Amino acid sequence: MSSNFTPQRVLSCMLFFWGISGFAVASDDEIQCRGSEQAQCEALDHCTWVNAYERRDGVQVSAHCRNRGGQRRQAPSPAPEAAAPGLGDEQPASE
Repeated sequence: MSSNFTPQRVLSCMLFFWGISGFAVASDDEIQCRGSEQAQCEALDHCTWVNAYERRDGVQVSAHCRNRGGQRRQAPSPAPEAAAPGLGDEQPASE
């Protein structure tokens, strides 16, 4: 019985999954933010400055400029108040 896992098939699958697993092309806005100094970063509407910080795992992250990202979602509107049972169930009288 022959195996379906030939070296060519395994390589093809690996390349396919690598290609779809987060491989993305940076936009012009992202490229413009990358490497910018703080003053330049803050002057660009689509960029935001991130101060240096320490991650939970102890890794020090340097201050840097990054893309703000897409539109922020608005907070969901509050749900309408529920009517008491039996109220508001009446149908308008037809004439």
